[in-house]
Amino acid sequence: MALLDLVTTKSEPKSGRIMIYGEPGVGKTSMAVNARDSILVQVEDGADQLECNRLPKVKNWEDLMNQLAMLYKEEHPFRSIVIDSLDAAEAMCLDYIYRTHYIGRTKVNITCLNDLPYGKGSEVFTFTWRRLLKAINVLHEKKGYTVVIIAHSKVGDRIDAVNGDSKFHTVAFQQRRSVEPFRESMDAIIYLAYQVTPKDSGSSSKYDTYTGKRIAYLSPKGACLAKCRYAGMPDEILLPSTPAENWAKLVKGMKLTTEKDDWTPPSSDKE
Repeated sequence: MALLDLVTTKSEPKSGRIMIYGEPGVGKTSMAVNARDSILVQVEDGADQLECNRLPKVKNWEDLMNQLAMLYKEEHPFRSIVIDSLDAAEAMCLDYIYRTHYIGRTKVNITCLNDLPYGKGSEVFTFTWRRLLKAINVLHEKKGYTVVIIAHSKVGDRIDAVNGDSKFHTVAFQQRRSVEPFRESMDAIIYLAYQVTPKDSGSSSKYDTYTGKRIAYLSPKGACLAKCRYAGMPDEILLPSTPAENWAKLVKGMKLTTEKDDWTPPSSDKE
């Protein structure tokens, strides 16, 4: 077969790896569980009031890895996996390292990564943390699932974050290195925020006004972190109202295979 016979020009619809982050209570999880045939992996509390398919609350890092392995190996009707949240997963990863690390055959009691000699803490954390990213990529690439990851933004002046203030504003992890592997791998990183109407110059109020609606930012604006690999998507989307409507409008242009009627569940893989 000649080289030119291998060249294609059309985009190929696929499932997605999507991170949605924002302040607590903005509606990240309630929107994400409206992905078609979704299952919620509960790494933190806070979603008990949602009516959705869910697995039991994750107890620790080992339990999280086991639940993701079950979703990979066993047959099930779910096509979208929602992990809530990445911040809680990071805390479990650190706890796992503190509980289980050995140097040679000697169990080491540590309370922070800096307790490990010769700068090994960073190396051990990166190796362990990337196991989660590998599991997500395997679910996406080999099984065809869409994986939606929920994360939290720093508590701070969210208005300045999107209006151009230079303040640092991104996903809030204990370890700054935690976010970098996910920034590279995600197909979309979406900053979800409340819509704000700037205060009138003649108003006596010191504060801007919240309209009650949400905006999804799909490209960097001000100091908020965002990106989108899907062609033709706008820089920002004003979301309608209900979580179901919000999800439908958010992913409409992404053409995710997992949102289509003709999606076929993958076969089980017990290797």
